[in-house]
Amino acid sequence: MGLASVFALLGVLGALAYGQEDPYRGIRGYDFQNRQTVDAIHARIRNAGKDAAKLAAIETQLIAVLKDPAATFAGKQEVCKFLWSMGTARSVPALEAMLLADQRQADAARYALEHIPGPEASAALRRALTKTQGLSRVGVANSLGVRRDALAVPLLSRLVANEDRETRTAAIRALGRIGTVEAFQTLRRLRGRDITAAQALLKCSMALVKAGKSSIAMPTIATLTAAGYPKVIRVAALRALASFGSSAVGALATKMLTDPDPYIQRGAAMVCVQFATAPSTKKIAQLWSKLPANAKVVLLSGWADRKEPLKARVALAAAQNESGAVQIAAIRAAARCAGATAVPVLAAIAAKNGDASAVAREALAAMPGQAAAAAIVRLSAAGTVGERAALMAVLAERPGKASLEALVAGARTADEAVAAAALRGLQAVGSAEQVPAMTSVLSATSHDSVREAAARAIVACIQRSPDRSAATAQIIRELESSARSARIAMLGVLAEVGGPASLEELRKAAMSSDAEIKRAAIQGLAETWSDASARPILLDIARTDSQRTSRVLALRGYLRLVAQDAGMSPDDKVAAVEAALKIAERPEEKRQALGVLRDCRTERSVVLATQLLEDKQVFAEAAETILDLAVPQNRNNRDLPAVQGSAVATALDKIIALADSDALKDRARKLK
Repeated sequence: MGLASVFALLGVLGALAYGQEDPYRGIRGYDFQNRQTVDAIHARIRNAGKDAAKLAAIETQLIAVLKDPAATFAGKQEVCKFLWSMGTARSVPALEAMLLADQRQADAARYALEHIPGPEASAALRRALTKTQGLSRVGVANSLGVRRDALAVPLLSRLVANEDRETRTAAIRALGRIGTVEAFQTLRRLRGRDITAAQALLKCSMALVKAGKSSIAMPTIATLTAAGYPKVIRVAALRALASFGSSAVGALATKMLTDPDPYIQRGAAMVCVQFATAPSTKKIAQLWSKLPANAKVVLLSGWADRKEPLKARVALAAAQNESGAVQIAAIRAAARCAGATAVPVLAAIAAKNGDASAVAREALAAMPGQAAAAAIVRLSAAGTVGERAALMAVLAERPGKASLEALVAGARTADEAVAAAALRGLQAVGSAEQVPAMTSVLSATSHDSVREAAARAIVACIQRSPDRSAATAQIIRELESSARSARIAMLGVLAEVGGPASLEELRKAAMSSDAEIKRAAIQGLAETWSDASARPILLDIARTDSQRTSRVLALRGYLRLVAQDAGMSPDDKVAAVEAALKIAERPEEKRQALGVLRDCRTERSVVLATQLLEDKQVFAEAAETILDLAVPQNRNNRDLPAVQGSAVATALDKIIALADSDALKDRARKLK
């Protein structure tokens, strides 16, 4: 026996021991707290199984609890729950007596009586209906409805005009649930159009149809679709007619499609979708121009997966001629139900601006089937410029060899918009295999937008490639033979993708006699290059180049690479900054160097910053750097320690001596 079984057995034994081993005595005092007696009785019922004698003995004990005036309400309520599942006609008298007691006991008794089989329980509820008032009578009426007691119809019929609204409502609802011809006649005589009466009449009518009495009930259900009845009832009645296969549903539904109420429009449209027939669809197509937008949206959305020629034609026409929500629903429907014939229509919409064009592109991208895929590829080469450009984005969302080939073909076209769009697609989904073609485009194009798009696409494809060096070699081969504008773009690509070969080409270009090529190379190294390998080249340019702009750009790039190199030790960074400060010509680069020193928590950092206190142009920044280094800091979730030592004391003294700001002097004094 497992541990869980042992615990379960102990629980049952404990429950049986509770109340002097008599759970029936214990449940008389139950107060919603200790459930041991309740569990013990439940265990006895479970163990009795289908043994009639054992169950009868248990029922006798439970009836005795109900009759005991000293038993608590909590105990009697639990007994009623037991009788709900295993009670018989023997329990009915005790439960009937509770119906005439207080409200709580009456509700507990009804709970059991609703489920006890046999006519005795129904008879007890009918008798109670004539003896109770207020909420107790409301509850009894509800229970008679649950039991669908046909003999209660005369009694309930006398209550449908009762002055008490809750009693009247309960009687009407109970008649609706009972669903007999007599109940139907009472409900039909009400002729009321409030929602309770209409709902009960509909429920009763549907029960009669299911019982084979369609000739009596179907005309009434049709009547409930008419104007004047609550809109919820009208739609529910229409749905009921459709589910029962009524021949009247088509005419009623098309009429309700043009109802002024949006709820009715949508409800009728949903019925038309769910229970569509060829004649009803044809009628809807004929009335399409007169239908409200709400109905059109529901119809189109429902038709999306139904590949029928008429529905496809309606969806395609609506996609072209409607606007707003209807057009969007039509676009999505056409993509699903019209197949490849929808491609030209959707491509024309996709070529325009606005919400509909975005939806058309999404729909084209998601269209299933080889026929649709082939149609998109064909139109991407043969459509208008706008259509071709729009389809390039669609092809990028449809992976596969045919799509990639179409994108490459689009990139090579002479039209600027198409080529740029194709390259944007290749940027998203291309690979190193397409790099040679894109490099040729970059080299040959005269359009700036195409050149820039090609450069971005090449970078993305090379970065996704497992062998960057092979893809980079293609760029380098094209470099020397390309025009200046293309070479500049290619240098930008090399700076993005990195690698030893790229670095060498940028180094050579940085010494070019062509000013624009030279600047592009230095800019690529200074602003784009991402690893430490470019630092020596940049430092050399900053030291030796004849042009001040080149020296400044290179020095700024050098300091950027030093700052972002997480692998450098603080001492190495300080040495690198010291080398930069020796050649810095402007206060801007000195300030940049001070920014690097703030993350190097060493005395040498303080010494370098102290030297810059002599420079009035950067005195304030140097002083702030020293004060920052002199106290602990937390940056990017890193705790940076304070720098200590004689160099700090010297620096603070110098700030106090040279500062014009009293605030700076006071901060320095507090740190001494």
